[in-house]
Order: sequence, then C-alpha cells, then structure tokens
Amino acid sequence: MLRKFSNIISSKFIRNEYFWSMQETELVNRLKNGDEEAYRIIFNDNQKKVINACYRLVNDIDTAEDLTQEVFIKVYSSISQFRGDSQLSTWIYRIAITKS
Repeated sequence: MLRKFSNIISSKFIRNEYFWSMQETELVNRLKNGDEEAYRIIFNDNQKKVINACYRLVNDIDTAEDLTQEVFIKVYSSISQFRGDSQLSTWIYRIAITKS
C-alpha cells in the first residue's frame, strides 16, 4: 500500500515539474517577445524570494526593496541572455545576489 501511494506522489510530482518546465519555457519566450503579462507573472512568482534574498544580504528592508526593483529591471532587459540551462528562478536569484 505504501509503495503504491509513493508511486502516485512521485508520478504527480514529475508531471507537475514537467508542466512547470513547459509553463516556464512559454513565459520566458513570451517575455523575450515583450509580453508584459508574462513579466507580471514572473515578477509575482519571484518577488518575495528576491526581497528575502536581498534582505538577508543587506539587512535593510528599504534597500532590499530598491535592489528588488533593480533586479527585475535587469531581468526584463537581459531576458534574451537567459539560456535555460537552469530554472528561471535560479537565474533571477543569481542576479539578486550579484546586485546585493
């Protein structure tokens, strides 16, 4: 019984990962074509993570919020450089760390 349950969970996780990967690829392609809605979705999905990462490095919420704004400006202006070798959130996180 436990094995059957873990197989169900594993297969759902794999399908969700595959779905997210497809969705992420579509969002990146849309953003590369200047789609503002794709940018909004990416921003909403990653904003809190970026603010938290910046805050951990600078220990000031106002500075962290300013850095977050700079990060997403960089994301928008540099999306053509995103190769897809990693998840988009990883790429965004690296920009945040570099900016901080």
